[in-house]
Amino acid sequence: MNGLRRVPLGDVVTRIKRKATSQTRVMTVAADRGLVDQENFFTKKVASKNLTTYYVVERGDLVYNKSSSKDAPFGVVARMTEGEPGVVTPLYICFRADTDFVTPEFLELACNSSTFFASLAGKLREGARSHGLLNVRLEEFFAAQVLLPPLDVQRRIVDLIGALDDNIEASVAELGEGRTLLDATRTAVLSEIPSSGSIAEVLTKAKAGGTPSRSRPDYYGGKVPWLKSGEVAGRSIVETEETITESAIRDSSAWMVPPGAVVIAMYGATAAQVGRTASELATNQAVLALVPDNSAIDGRFLYHWASNASARLKHAATGAAQANLSKEVVLRLLERPLVDIGEQRDVVNILDAIADVESTISRHLAASREFRANLIPALLSGAVEIPESYDELFGLQEAV
Repeated sequence: MNGLRRVPLGDVVTRIKRKATSQTRVMTVAADRGLVDQENFFTKKVASKNLTTYYVVERGDLVYNKSSSKDAPFGVVARMTEGEPGVVTPLYICFRADTDFVTPEFLELACNSSTFFASLAGKLREGARSHGLLNVRLEEFFAAQVLLPPLDVQRRIVDLIGALDDNIEASVAELGEGRTLLDATRTAVLSEIPSSGSIAEVLTKAKAGGTPSRSRPDYYGGKVPWLKSGEVAGRSIVETEETITESAIRDSSAWMVPPGAVVIAMYGATAAQVGRTASELATNQAVLALVPDNSAIDGRFLYHWASNASARLKHAATGAAQANLSKEVVLRLLERPLVDIGEQRDVVNILDAIADVESTISRHLAASREFRANLIPALLSGAVEIPESYDELFGLQEAV
């Protein structure tokens, strides 16, 4: 790309150091929502009552939140897009773009790119008591490198990514509508089916798993997928974050859960979340596996039946520090459906048809987000040229 330059961030921005006086609009940076009003994000103001150490930010200003999270392992840079001036915690790094060289919109993209954070490699350190807050010296942050194309190219890149973001936003809305339709249909259909007793009557096994000793590295990294409660979701669970070895299965309470089992998260934020295994795997003790008796209940129907009870299970979870379920509570609340296999499969055909559409939208959304993440550094480096028409946008996917 002609005119592409690599420059230190500090050469094209000014650090914001103005302290609050009368401003009361407290802002916070969220990884998935950008710079937002703190009261709207937390439903209350969590800032200090004394705001005199807070920095004042205005429309177009950028703020770096150094907190590491799953969605933003290196923190996130957010731009103030609307409203009256606000104030942010002095833990953030605040700066303003020199618009002779860079637009604020482009700089937000550039500062959240893998290229930018790669130039900070080795300089982002987590403090001993910082709970995920990364430490970086101001001089190191402003010395980080940004790739700057000419201003007209910056504007086209911003416009292109904006078009892709519109596509992603539309998919998010469509996915939400699909999930609402599935939940409503599932409730309407399954509430008409009589039930009694316990779901245990149509199971061959109901058992939680276990965690092999973490002091034995040889128990981990094997060929057996090992499911944790935070991964319980969807009708077709195959891959897991961690794997364990066959010796770990022998030496712990983990066991091999067959494909087609329904799994329920038992602890914490994901308690009562329901999924279904598509391949053989093991689980930890926070996941209860229900193995269906296929002569009495269709495993796909069991998934929908348990999913429909998720809210009741969540309500039944107890614990001061975190919500906990037990095997006994699950088997007591999940009654046996009084309907034969043929009728169960008729219900599954209705619900799975809606769920299939939802899954297609979800895959499209995941692909679009991955494409966006790969496209930005490719555009910044000039490895991919901006197409003349955005109709060619998805044609770029193979080139990235």
